[in-house]
Amino acid sequence: MLGSNALPLRAGDSSADTDQLQTEANAVFSRFNGTVEQRNASGVIQAWTLNGAMDQCMSEAGYPQWDWSATRNLAPRTNALGTSVFFTDPQGGSYSHALMDVVDASRLEEDLRSEELSEAETVAVQGCVKSTPPTSDDTTSQQSTPSEAVQLRSEWWSMLTALDAKYGDSEAYASCFRDRADQIATPDGDHLTADTWVMYLGSHAPAGSDTPSTTDPPSTYSSAWNAYIGLEADVESVDWACRSPVYEEHSDEVLDAVSRFAVDNAAAIAAAEDGWDTIVTRAAQLGFHGQSGSLDGQTAKN
Repeated sequence: MLGSNALPLRAGDSSADTDQLQTEANAVFSRFNGTVEQRNASGVIQAWTLNGAMDQCMSEAGYPQWDWSATRNLAPRTNALGTSVFFTDPQGGSYSHALMDVVDASRLEEDLRSEELSEAETVAVQGCVKSTPPTSDDTTSQQSTPSEAVQLRSEWWSMLTALDAKYGDSEAYASCFRDRADQIATPDGDHLTADTWVMYLGSHAPAGSDTPSTTDPPSTYSSAWNAYIGLEADVESVDWACRSPVYEEHSDEVLDAVSRFAVDNAAAIAAAEDGWDTIVTRAAQLGFHGQSGSLDGQTAKN
C-alpha cells in the first residue's frame, strides 16, 4: 500500500483507471527510490557526509552550536511518473505539493542566507573551510543512497521516456499547448510553451515565508501562494487538455509496463529495500527520528 506518499488528484479529475495507475506506479517506485522517511534519512546522511568534518572543526574552534544538519534536504512525497510528459498525474498539483512538503528546509535556508555572523565566527568558518577536505558528489551519493536505487531510477526514467515516445506525439502536444497558451495569465506576461512551463513553475515559486505547510488550513494561505496555485491550476489544465487522450487511451499499457518492471527487477528492488533499511539505521545513529522526520543535530557530537 502507498499510504501518505501518494499525490492526490484534484476533485473531478479522478477516475478508477487514473487512481490505479498512479497508485501502482508510486508503490513500485517508492520501493527502490525510497519512501519519504527513507529519503529524509538519506538527506541526513548527505548532510553529515558533507558537513560532519566541518562541524567538528567548528566545535573545536569554540562554536559547538554550529549545526551540520541545518542544510539537510527534505523529501517531497512520491510522484513516480513525474518525469513523463503524457502519464504524470492529471492536474495533481505536483509542484505546489512538493513545495509544501519541503517548506521547513526552504525557510531555514532563507534564514541562513540572511544570518549575520560575528567577525570571530566568520574567521572560524573561513579557517575550517580551508582545513576541511571537500567531499565529492560521488562519495556523498554512495554514502546516502543504495547503489541499486541509483541504477533502478535510471532504468525507470528510461522506461518512461520510451513510453512517451511510443504512445505520445510530442509535436502534437507542443502545438496543442501553443494554441491554448493564451488561457494562462502569468504575472509577468510571459508566454508559456510545452517546453518552458515546468521550468517556469519551478523558477517562480513563492518564498518559503509565503509557502504553507501541509497542515496549514487554506484560510491562512498568503496571497502569493494563492496566486501561485492558481497559476499552477491554469497551466495544468492546459497540459491535461493536450495529453488526456494519450493518457486515457494508453494508461493500461503503462500500468502493464510498471508491473513488468517490478517483476523483471524483483531481486534488485529487494536489494534496494535492504539498502534503505541500512540508511535509516545509520541516520538514526546521527539523531534522525524516522517516524516524525525530526533530527537532533547534536546527537552525533555526543
